[in-house]
Amino acid sequence: VYTVTDEGDLSATIAVTITVHDIPHAPVIIRINDDDIAEDQATYDANVREGEELSLAFAADDIDGDDLVWWVDPDEPWTIDQNSGLFTWNPGFGHFNEDPYTPTVFVGDGELTDEITLNISVENVNREPEVVAGINPVALQEDAEFGNPIDVSIEDNFTDADAAFGEILAYTIEVP
Repeated sequence: VYTVTDEGDLSATIAVTITVHDIPHAPVIIRINDDDIAEDQATYDANVREGEELSLAFAADDIDGDDLVWWVDPDEPWTIDQNSGLFTWNPGFGHFNEDPYTPTVFVGDGELTDEITLNISVENVNREPEVVAGINPVALQEDAEFGNPIDVSIEDNFTDADAAFGEILAYTIEVP
């Protein structure tokens, strides 16, 4: 209501309707597992070992109360439940990398979005060497002179997936 008054104390009043239009608000990622996320936080660091599952429970707030949908880009090799925001990935052996994997997780209300980029470091897990071929028998004569070396090559009979990371195999021979 507006009222105007002149010097003679005469006044006029008019009622005005003011309409406030609601504007949509973007959802905000607020938590990953037990870690609170600052509103302006752009990245989140996570670690996982090869062969183990990484599980991140995302939570978001939307003051408009809209239904929220989650997605991740790129959408493979990990997954995210579009309703609950549960991100999972089980990096197999060979996913170790010097640089972190950097998927971006999004949450949206159908109109507006929030996002955070993950920096996922995968720790190399040492694996057992494998026998890939049998070793040919070595024949010696009984009463043969000792002191002459016996040449047996066994390097091609074993492999180690961790050799790519500088691991060197050591060989021992047991004589019963």
